[in-house]
Amino acid sequence: MVATRFVVDQTGPASLALLRYAIGVLVLLPAVLVAARDVAPIALLGIVQFGILIALLNYGLRFVPSARAALIFATLPLLTMVVAAALGQERLTLAKLSDFPGFAGFFFGEIEPDPAELDGGRPMLAAAEEALHAVEPFDAASIETALRAKADELGLKPRQAFQPIRVAVTGSRVSPGLFESIELLGRDVTLKRLRAAAAGDAASG
Repeated sequence: MVATRFVVDQTGPASLALLRYAIGVLVLLPAVLVAARDVAPIALLGIVQFGILIALLNYGLRFVPSARAALIFATLPLLTMVVAAALGQERLTLAKLSDFPGFAGFFFGEIEPDPAELDGGRPMLAAAEEALHAVEPFDAASIETALRAKADELGLKPRQAFQPIRVAVTGSRVSPGLFESIELLGRDVTLKRLRAAAAGDAASG
């Protein structure tokens, strides 16, 4: 989301959508060649998914902060189910809704990260707390720059550096975009979670 929002003003929503559509065509081309009778449905899916939807996303990113866009995308499956249920095409069940809190529930309530999943990341957690305490403005692009600088200082690869932070602030190894999530959570909540996770990692070690 951060990269797209940065590029969209220079390239244009339609050009970016066309690029992604071209990539989608190349990826789906082998399937089309194998199942020639399904060309029309595949083409329609590609036009909608890689063309229209992405063009609308790119256009929207001109007006919506990348962090908010990441949250919207994170809740898109839930919104789709709600719309389908309203149209009588889907039944909402607890089983279908149960995955949502695990994926984006950290935005709305407290979390309890598993110290074992922090992977000994206390040095990076401390560095992240220091960086995020001072970063201005507190937006996804600035957050990413600050955290990547700290990772470089510690000689860590992105996965080694950002996975403990992701677990600390979201409670999970899988979440919406890390930097956008941090922006949405806000400085105070993020710093509080980083400190708590670092203390838990120290206690478990």
